[in-house]
Amino acid sequence: MSGRQFLETLKQLDYPNADSLDPQMFNWMFENDTVSGFLKWFCTSVSSSNVLLPTEIQQFAELERSNDGVLEGNVLEDALKTFSTPTEEETVESLREKASILSENLDEDKQKKQQLIHRRDRLNAHLTGLGHRLSQLTLLESQAKRDCQKAVEQLDADNNEVNESLDGLVRSVMKIHSLYDPPVESRQEASHPPTFLSHVKLDDYHDMEDKFSHELKLFTKKRFFDGVAEMAGQNERTKYELLEVSNPECLMVRGEKQDVTVQDSQELARLKAVYPISQSQLIEASTSEKQMTATVSHTQKIIQQLQKGQFPMDLNKLRDSLQESHTSLNAVRRDLTILQQTDIPALISRSADLQGTNIITGDYKLKLARQGYFTSNQDQLIGQLVVQRARNEFLTMAYEIEARNHRDIHRLLTAVRNTLQQNLTEWRDRQKAMEDPFITPASLQRGTIDSRDKATARLHQMLAGGEYGEQLFLTYAGMVDGAQRLQQKHAAADSALLSNMDKHQHKTRLLEGEMRVCVDQLYHGSSTTSGEPTLTPPLLQETLTNLDTMLVKLEASIIDVIKDHDTKNKLLQSNRLQAKERDLFTYFYSRPDQLRETLESITERLQAETVH
Repeated sequence: MSGRQFLETLKQLDYPNADSLDPQMFNWMFENDTVSGFLKWFCTSVSSSNVLLPTEIQQFAELERSNDGVLEGNVLEDALKTFSTPTEEETVESLREKASILSENLDEDKQKKQQLIHRRDRLNAHLTGLGHRLSQLTLLESQAKRDCQKAVEQLDADNNEVNESLDGLVRSVMKIHSLYDPPVESRQEASHPPTFLSHVKLDDYHDMEDKFSHELKLFTKKRFFDGVAEMAGQNERTKYELLEVSNPECLMVRGEKQDVTVQDSQELARLKAVYPISQSQLIEASTSEKQMTATVSHTQKIIQQLQKGQFPMDLNKLRDSLQESHTSLNAVRRDLTILQQTDIPALISRSADLQGTNIITGDYKLKLARQGYFTSNQDQLIGQLVVQRARNEFLTMAYEIEARNHRDIHRLLTAVRNTLQQNLTEWRDRQKAMEDPFITPASLQRGTIDSRDKATARLHQMLAGGEYGEQLFLTYAGMVDGAQRLQQKHAAADSALLSNMDKHQHKTRLLEGEMRVCVDQLYHGSSTTSGEPTLTPPLLQETLTNLDTMLVKLEASIIDVIKDHDTKNKLLQSNRLQAKERDLFTYFYSRPDQLRETLESITERLQAETVH
């Protein structure tokens, strides 16, 4: 068979434009074994007698348009029975032949009737089983519908929840966006406060800090540099060091240096030397002052008496009182002389030692007063500096806290973006999977499998066999036939397995019986007291060892044969020429007609290629 015979058959059937077709266009169809049988039957069986003529089609159309109607079914059979055609005179032999033919046809019809009855019974049983399965499927369908409805409702609820979550997320992100990027109108408003501390302008703050630093500088210069440094004993007036009270060697007060200490010692010695003279002079001055005060008071008393007329006018009395007064004055002068010569110098010398202590105490009190002055000013200055630094540290800490919150918000937004991106990718993958035509219900039922439906194509390859892409069109009917053949093979394998199991059990029982017979033959009448001896005679053990070795070799040979077969099979699958050569070799012994037709088609193709 070749494309030329197929084209000649089409021409016999009056196929339109058959003359313009090339026979080589149909040669590829005969290379497929699954289609070649149908094409062979088509070329050998179909002829022009199987095609209605245009006049017959027109007559049938006129008959349909008429009101008489078209005979069908039993009515047509009855009409054909009454229809008689003129025949020649029939002989007895011809009638017998017809009778024998009719009897044979009757027998065949009875057999067909019995087959049809048997098939009807099987179909009824199958219909009953299908009805039972349909009733079960109805329950399953209702349950599946309820489950589907619940799933749809749950999906709607989940979808609404997801939409609400997304809306809330969008609102939150919009709020955060409005915080970080407020509208232009609100930014232009002077009354609108800044959202973050980093948006606040610090010009006023820096101006105030500069002003505070300048005032603090003036305060420091006034308290520690203008005349105070000289008093504190500092040589540099532009430099000031804080007083360290805990270390006396670092006290910057007067009397700290050695020369100042020597001068103070000399001054103290001078004061001690001058102290007796000054005290004596002080006592004399105090005595003179007291005398003058007493004289003045006595004189004022006499004047008052004279003014009042109470002063005595008797000269004797005056003389006596004057004498008493001179006597008392002489006694007082004697006592005063004694005091000036003995008691007062001793007291002055004794108080001179105490006077040095007072001088030193006063000096240290002065130094402590100066030190207290410096430390109080230092504490005040340090307090202001601490306040200034606290303001700076507080502002820095506020900036750090705000930056940390910004970083946390950035991490959260990044996590949200990554999560949304992952969900979007998964959603796109699901959408792509849902676009698969295998799981999408088609509006029209197709007989062929879509070339894009890779899953169904692989299922067809697994059930019907063959290589992927070898056939031009894959049909669902072929896949169903492959599934039925696979089911039949499965049933045959099950039955073969059961029969093999039965055979195995039967052979096992036979082997056990033979073993018992062998044991009886080998150890019949044994007189051992510990029971039957171990079943290991040398000959039997050697036979079993040889048998085991042969089995191992046989297994290795079988494995080598299987590997050789697989290798040759892979080679034939990869090399189409060797596969074709193998088919021709098989046709030579089993199907010579097929070999002859194949060689003819190859010869015609070679001639056609030679002509072209």
